[in-house]
Amino acid sequence: MLKLLRLGAIENDSKWKQLFQQNKYIFMPIFNVDGVNFIEENWKETHKIVPKRKNMDNGYSSNPVTGGVDLNRQFAIDFG
Repeated sequence: MLKLLRLGAIENDSKWKQLFQQNKYIFMPIFNVDGVNFIEENWKETHKIVPKRKNMDNGYSSNPVTGGVDLNRQFAIDFG
């Protein structure tokens, strides 16, 4: 996305500017930074994308792929 912005909007490269103008792009921040880092590091080693949707709190499992908490589905409410 940064390349698209730089070449299409700032440097006005005709190919990239056309891509930028013909399509709609949505930029979303990354909330699971440690999970993204895990996927990137694994990609460098194996060239495979790990199906990782959980944060890196492995208190529930020793497996780094299946362990952790899915931030979209698991949460705890403490009324204590």
